[in-house]
Amino acid sequence: ASIGMKLPKGNGEDKQLTIREIGDQIGMTHPISVMDVREQDELDGWNFGDMVEYFEDEDRKYNYGSNSPLASPQHSTPGSPASIPSTMKRKRERQQRRKRHQSLPRVLNQISLEFSPTPFAKSVKSPQFVRDLDWIDNVWPKQRRVAGDYPSVQYYCLTSTSGCYTDFHVDFGGTSVWYHILSGEKVFLLIPPTKNNLKLYEAWLCRKDQNDIFFPDMRGVDDVTGEEIKVESCVRTSLAQGQTFIIPSGYIHAVYTPQDSLVIGGNFLHGLDIKGQLNIHCLETKTRVPAKFRFPSFVQLMFYAGKEYLKRFKDSHGTVHREEVQGLRDLVNALRQWVVPPGGDARAGSVAHVGMECVAELQSYGVTSVEEMLNLLEEELSRGEEKIGVRSPGHKQKLKLCIKRKKLASPISDIQITKKGNDETPSSPPKLKLRLSGSLMAHIQQKAKAEDSPTLDEDGLPDFDFGVKNSPAKAPSKKKPRTSTYRRPADLVSKQNQVPDDEWLPDSSSSSIAGTKPKTQRRLKLKLRATSATTKATSAPKVTISRKKGGVRARLMKGR
Repeated sequence: ASIGMKLPKGNGEDKQLTIREIGDQIGMTHPISVMDVREQDELDGWNFGDMVEYFEDEDRKYNYGSNSPLASPQHSTPGSPASIPSTMKRKRERQQRRKRHQSLPRVLNQISLEFSPTPFAKSVKSPQFVRDLDWIDNVWPKQRRVAGDYPSVQYYCLTSTSGCYTDFHVDFGGTSVWYHILSGEKVFLLIPPTKNNLKLYEAWLCRKDQNDIFFPDMRGVDDVTGEEIKVESCVRTSLAQGQTFIIPSGYIHAVYTPQDSLVIGGNFLHGLDIKGQLNIHCLETKTRVPAKFRFPSFVQLMFYAGKEYLKRFKDSHGTVHREEVQGLRDLVNALRQWVVPPGGDARAGSVAHVGMECVAELQSYGVTSVEEMLNLLEEELSRGEEKIGVRSPGHKQKLKLCIKRKKLASPISDIQITKKGNDETPSSPPKLKLRLSGSLMAHIQQKAKAEDSPTLDEDGLPDFDFGVKNSPAKAPSKKKPRTSTYRRPADLVSKQNQVPDDEWLPDSSSSSIAGTKPKTQRRLKLKLRATSATTKATSAPKVTISRKKGGVRARLMKGR
């Protein structure tokens, strides 16, 4: 009750809910999917009434109860005669255990009964914070929800007998999970969704001998360093009756049932870990997870979420949290991949139909197509990132560089700057804005830190001195020009590690070279020297500025 959750109660004096009382509300004839844990086979033709009879079977309870001959053996005191059984006695005990194992009833597990459309749903409510975050409650169209057309993943009833085990898995679509123990006990093994862990998990899913490998023992090799990688951190936690548990998005987990258990729970998507949810969806696609084991209407829900976030940005009273802003760029990029071109499948409920629904609802904002919706959302997102100071991982960083004239061996006064069609030589030094890609920025920072610990500015970028030098012009080449690439230092040079240059193109108000196209290119070399508190670096990277018709190309080179 303290977290706004509503729980069902039994009719007995202790108010303890039984599986038969659950069956009376769900319906004894309601079909269910049952798994034979020992054989890992799915049993067909079962209904909830069959599970009730299986749970209440006295022979099964005896075989797995505390008085069962299969219970943990009582160990004798070391040194006593009973602690040193003869070889024949141990052999007879093994034979007896083998016979009892063969005559055991099956261990059955049921973990996929979604009871939203049943009367039992009236007595259950998920925690309040789950309902506040859940995209199905807040993003999915209400008219479709009322009609019963929505992903039914919010309320599950799990009935597991003693000895049940569910191997390591990630809940579909990277959903988070709320989990409440009505009776019994559960033991969880939890592994965080780090980059290495997800890589090993994907490799584990694709192995033919998957059932013979305990996932925490999985090993692999890093593609970049070639070093061995292993599963990082595996945590064990036990849940008792009356406890509620939240599994974060993407966590790899296994579940063991020490005693008969009744559990209610549900799955939900939200905006606090959009990137993690998309990563799991892509992993499911790569590993070819069957559709029946995936989140229903996942892509459609993503489009509804994009539309909702655009409305929140536009609404003066709308709220978008920092964690949501950090993941929205990944959502926009994913939606661009899922856009269905005009003329595609537009049946009710399809991705194309959902896109048209979103556009129709956003007409008041001047949106006429899904592409315009995504463009507008990206513009609003950029403003939101600047407002709260968030830099998305995939967003290119910008650095403004001022090129100052110094004493040169040969002057560059013959280079004229044209502004708005009029030829005039500027009285002040020209300024160029150079946009560096993330890879170049990382290299500059790495180089700067290696050179006598240079000072950093408020943005964490190295403070540089700049010098301009006239470079000899190259003769024109008859060969087809190739896109220049940046090569890493000599000790790391590899064709696989080449990064394309980032190109800067001036707008109509920017300067351009006057006159006709020259036969040879005239270059300005910009030398970056890291400023240190004690000394200046003698060897630093250079940026070559090549003036061309229609733009300027910049390339970072190793300093000499």
